[in-house]
Order: sequence, then C-alpha cells, then structure tokens
Amino acid sequence: MACDPLDDAAKHEALLSPLDLDAEPPESFHVTFETTKGNFTVLFERNLAPLGVKRVYNLVANKFYDGARFYRVLKNWVCQFGVSPDPAVSAVYTRDVPGAILENDEVRASNVRGTVSFSSAMEEASGKSVNRTTELYINYLDSNARLDSLGFAPVGRVVRGMGVVEDFYAGYGEMVDACDLHPEKGNLCKGVNETLLYTQGEAYLSREFPKLDVILSATLDGHACSEQGAGTQPASLTVSVLVALIASVLLCFVFAGHKYGKRRERDQQVQLRAYTNLREEDDDGEGDGG
Repeated sequence: MACDPLDDAAKHEALLSPLDLDAEPPESFHVTFETTKGNFTVLFERNLAPLGVKRVYNLVANKFYDGARFYRVLKNWVCQFGVSPDPAVSAVYTRDVPGAILENDEVRASNVRGTVSFSSAMEEASGKSVNRTTELYINYLDSNARLDSLGFAPVGRVVRGMGVVEDFYAGYGEMVDACDLHPEKGNLCKGVNETLLYTQGEAYLSREFPKLDVILSATLDGHACSEQGAGTQPASLTVSVLVALIASVLLCFVFAGHKYGKRRERDQQVQLRAYTNLREEDDDGEGDGG
C-alpha cells in the first residue's frame, strides 16, 4: 500500500508490481513538483478521472516521478514527463505486465491550458487514446481542447507555478520519432529517441540532453504519505509522542510547583520559629533588667 512507511528500496520494489499500487486516494489532493526551474503544484480530483488519479496518487507516493525529466517540451503544444529514470522500472510499463496499462476514463474535463492528462498511444481502429501507464503532459494552450474528443481525460490542473511550467527547457524540440505526428506545428525535431528513453533512462538523457529540466521530488501535500519515508514513523505515532511529551512537561510543572509550595511552607515555618525564639529572648532580657 502506498501509505505504508516504506523505505526507498521498498518503494522501488512496489513500482515493479503495478497491481500492488492500489492505495485509494482522497477525493482530491495536491502534489508539489520541485524541479530545476522551481516548484509547481497540481490539484488532482478523483471525480475527473478515477482510474488515472488513483494511478498518479500511487506513483507519487512511491517516488516514481523523482528524478524524471521533462523530455518533450513544445511551447506551442504541451510539456511531457513520466518516464522513469530507471530502465528497469520503465520496462514494467512498456510490456504486458498485469496492471501496468490503465483502462480509459471518461473525459469529464477539457484539455485547456494548465490541465494535466495522461499521454497515451492512439488506437488506429477507433482513433482514441489507449494504453495509459505513467506518462503525463501539461497543456500549454486552451486550443488543446480538441484532444477531448480523442479520449484524453484530464486528471488535474496546475494551481500554482504555471510560470515555472512555461519556463522548462524546450531547445531540443519534438522527439525524433514523433516528428510526423504534428508537422503543422513546425517544431524543431532534434529531441529524444523514445526507444532509448525507455531502455537507457537517465543515463541516455543526461548524456545527450543535459539541458532538459528534472523533477527533483514530487510530494503529496498535507498527507501522511508525504511525511513517511525511510526511517520515519506514521503520523498517528508522531501525534502520540507529542501528546506524551506535553503531558510530561505539565507533570514536571505540577511536581515543581508542589515542591516549591512545600519548600515555601517549610521556609515560613522556620521563619516563624526563629521569630518566636527571638521574641522569647527579648522577653527574657526585659525581665532581667526589671
């Protein structure tokens, strides 16, 4: 389950078994992406695309996107990411591993600027998107709404940091094996090779496309999963420890106050006895002089 306090090695193992990525997300949640250009935050909502949002939730909780690059950035179209830097993980989502491919969600929102959707292949017979796995894209233009009819279902939208998204490095242009898909865009065509992207991962990208921006971390905001990494404890345990600490401090104050009160009482008794003795001595002295 994605919310178990797994260490990084266990999370890596979880990514190799898509059927195990089955934690149920809340109705909505925010993910903050820390990148080499700055941070941006996406709001994901289950009612938009239940299957897709659940997949994103589990991938983020298990650190799938950490270290991934924005490998396809076309300022007149989209920016795309979501191929693992680790070829062993990518291999799981590019072959027929049970649970790797998501069924389609109904399109309930439009692919306008700032929305996030799963990238997928196009089925020639139906002309619809199929085979969603892990790759996402962020729309740069409102005119991308034409993707709605092709079955690309938005799963969320950028709610903070769209300027960061628009600043990702785009100098390599379109992927070399995708140049024929949108010739009308007129994009430079010196981008990544899809096959090498999957089979070599970060080693290939850092060597051949070092200027591509990187996701340093993707974090579930305000959720227990975002606080549970290697060597950490569940949030409920943290609260229990905090309550116990507060109780201990209060007991110390009570005990200290009790001791102070007792000591003050003893001091007053000593002072009273001293005063009484002094009066008795004075009385004795006055008697002797009479």
